[in-house]
Amino acid sequence: LKGRSDGEERFQRLDMEPTFKRYSIRYEYADSRLLKGINVEFAALLNSENKGRTLAEVNKAEGPFYPKCWPGAVSDNDIDRMDDLVREKFPIAEARRKELFKTLMQGNTAKK
Repeated sequence: LKGRSDGEERFQRLDMEPTFKRYSIRYEYADSRLLKGINVEFAALLNSENKGRTLAEVNKAEGPFYPKCWPGAVSDNDIDRMDDLVREKFPIAEARRKELFKTLMQGNTAKK
């Protein structure tokens, strides 16, 4: 396993392929808004009221889903809160995202 990260080693022990999630909105202005309607952004999946909110509003209400990267650095508080997001909220959002895609695909195949 030489050259692998701890995360990759963990997936190998579990006999799973590693997955490394990335934010889907990157390097956007804080006043950029999440889309309304069907939305697979984790912040929107966890709270539908986040649809249409600015990234700054989501960060303030829900945590650092879209942390500020420039100018300045991510605060230590946001880094601590990111760990909570990944451990506690992301698994819930991932399950909701899968369910949404399943529902959408079922509807799409029903039309054929």
